[in-house]
Amino acid sequence: MSTIALRVVFVCSVLAVCATSRAFGQESAQAASQSEPSKADSKSKSESNGKTPDDTKPNDLGEDVKIFDKKSLKNWRIVDTFDFDQHGKVEVRDGTIHLEEGKPATGISIKSKIPKTNYEVSFAARRVKGSDFFCGLTFPIKEEFCTLILGGWGGQLVGLSNLDSFNAAENHTTQVIDFKNGQWYKVRLRVTDEFIRIWVDGEKIIEVEANRHKFTIYWEQEPVRPLGLVTWYTYGEIKDLKMHKLQVEKEVKEAKEASKSNEKSEVSK
Repeated sequence: MSTIALRVVFVCSVLAVCATSRAFGQESAQAASQSEPSKADSKSKSESNGKTPDDTKPNDLGEDVKIFDKKSLKNWRIVDTFDFDQHGKVEVRDGTIHLEEGKPATGISIKSKIPKTNYEVSFAARRVKGSDFFCGLTFPIKEEFCTLILGGWGGQLVGLSNLDSFNAAENHTTQVIDFKNGQWYKVRLRVTDEFIRIWVDGEKIIEVEANRHKFTIYWEQEPVRPLGLVTWYTYGEIKDLKMHKLQVEKEVKEAKEASKSNEKSEVSK
């Protein structure tokens, strides 16, 4: 079975089995079995998920935003409210963040200031044990927030929650990856003014036009803002966690200035 982007038919079968899971992206059997397409399903194919080669350039990366020193969680706080009040043990060992199984959730939230757009976050994640998501990454998109779910709804579902009020199981980012316990997966999230792009093991699985959608998060995720990592009834690990500003901000500014210059030249002719 392919590890990336299986057909929606298979997604529906997973949802049917896992429909009794509760919220934080887990919806009821009624929501999971809806046959009518969501608003997001009507978006153009240019936004669709799928196996796509990495099309970014290494020199896009700008200033390093120091968020993890591989030794401690001094830039982070352990979330202990709402669904995190019975969180599992959280610690750093050998450069790896351990988020042990909570009842239901375990998570950390950044304390330091981070960019709201034109940035990239990269890390490796794996599920040690459990059968639900081993990585719920909440991240900012200008003044809004969204959550990337890896391994939800029974362990395989991937998607963004929420996109135009539709969760990771209901919008066009929904897909299935056969995550193996104990196996590391390289994840990369890139947020610009124009796009949200996500890669797993070097393959682009999600591309969304940032200006065409409304992004929200479930109330359970609110304590994790602006940037947070969460597991759900699952023991997960994170390593090689990095954040960079992107040069695209400079490029966009230069493009706008060039456009204005051209307009003035046309007017003066």
